[in-house]
Amino acid sequence: FCTPRTYIETLSFFLIIAQCCYTFFILIMFNFASDANYEVDILKLVGDSQSYFSDALRMIEVKNESFLNYSEYSTVNYFFFQYTLSIIMSFFNVKYLAGLLFVMLVGLLNLILLFRIAIHLNFREKTIKYVGYFYILFPHIFASNVGLYKDVLIVFSFLLLIYSLLNFKKHRNLIQSLLLISLSLFICFFTRLPFIVLFLIAIYYLIYNKKTKFLNLFVSLVFLVLISNLGSLNFLKTKSG
Repeated sequence: FCTPRTYIETLSFFLIIAQCCYTFFILIMFNFASDANYEVDILKLVGDSQSYFSDALRMIEVKNESFLNYSEYSTVNYFFFQYTLSIIMSFFNVKYLAGLLFVMLVGLLNLILLFRIAIHLNFREKTIKYVGYFYILFPHIFASNVGLYKDVLIVFSFLLLIYSLLNFKKHRNLIQSLLLISLSLFICFFTRLPFIVLFLIAIYYLIYNKKTKFLNLFVSLVFLVLISNLGSLNFLKTKSG
């Protein structure tokens, strides 16, 4: 099994690889999308990244609006990713590059969470290494970590949920774990609502305790109520994308 020292060494190794790899491709993408004056040509952005970047620029100009009202400035169904980008990019002049670096940072946090979860589950050192290689090189994860795509936040919310539930089940930092679980569900709710079902299943599976019938009944009832009310959560506007 992976000792704390081996864990730190292995994680550091993979973080260095991921950071170098992602930074290299981010610079390529930024160079492709910008001119000599570092101005971004939005027409050169492909896929949803074009919409996300345009929405974020529009949200930067918004003043004195409540959080939910920012959905009015989104051209796609979800606005939280663009809203977050707008906050980050407002502090920088080279806004597109700042957005890319933010996405990469979240991708590195996902790698850290993945390793922490592996340690919780007592994975062997060799298995953890395979997990690290798979995460860094898997095409979809790689693409979402070097472009303006909200997938990186969805992955972050799910890994954060699993990590927090494992801590909660082992009675470690219960208040902190509950806060992180709430944050995870919040991010999922405003980035990919249907995935809430998957999150609730994960919560049910990890909290379920064969020795506590009353707790199982309570958790089951809460789970069924939440599932049955998902269809009524239609305040988000239906848009393309």
